[in-house]
Amino acid sequence: MNLIGVILIIIGAVLLFLAILFSIDGFTDKIRAIQAKLNEFENIVASLPNKWLVLVAVIFLFCLKAFVPIPIPTICLISGIVFPSQASFIINVVGVSLLLTIKFFWGKRFGPGAVSKLYKKNEAITKVLESKEGRGNPWLLFGLRIVPYAPLNMVSQIYGSMNCEYDLFMIISLLGFLPKLLSYTIIGQNVFNPFSLAFILPIVILFMLSGVSLIGFNLILEKIQKQKSSKSIIKEDK
Repeated sequence: MNLIGVILIIIGAVLLFLAILFSIDGFTDKIRAIQAKLNEFENIVASLPNKWLVLVAVIFLFCLKAFVPIPIPTICLISGIVFPSQASFIINVVGVSLLLTIKFFWGKRFGPGAVSKLYKKNEAITKVLESKEGRGNPWLLFGLRIVPYAPLNMVSQIYGSMNCEYDLFMIISLLGFLPKLLSYTIIGQNVFNPFSLAFILPIVILFMLSGVSLIGFNLILEKIQKQKSSKSIIKEDK
């Protein structure tokens, strides 16, 4: 995971360099034709009638995501493209909240599913995940919401199957997922101006955040593993 984290940070740095490069006059001349076409699409979207239908569709997609593998960034981008910044962000927060709620209570009703067989094979992971009270480790939940590619549905279902309090689960999940949610929304707002810093900077932040969080998460897991190994050695000596 350390290697992946470093790669993500490097990609973020490269994108930042490209964003600065696009702002140079020599490059802006070459992209004006592309930008003109994108502006036409933007005007079409802006003039869409019955935007409430798009709102219903976006909320439906968030709920459907609980059972169908639909990428969260795609749904957030749709919202950001069609609606103003504040409205799209609120819509995305509401949508993600509904998704988290569905999977949390699904886990509460039907259990963690087949994935429990995987994490319960590792005593260290089980101990960290369930914590002393068996209510689900809140720090781990926060970390899993920040790191990239941590399955949103699976984590929600696992915590729902425990004695985790719903309010605490939602607050921690939204706080951890907030940087990504905000970035997706901003990207959607600026999707018709892809050569701008406003479009590229949130992507840079996502890559940087993903890289740093992966490295940090990996360091924590290594520390837990070392502690477990130390305890095993002490027991053997006794």
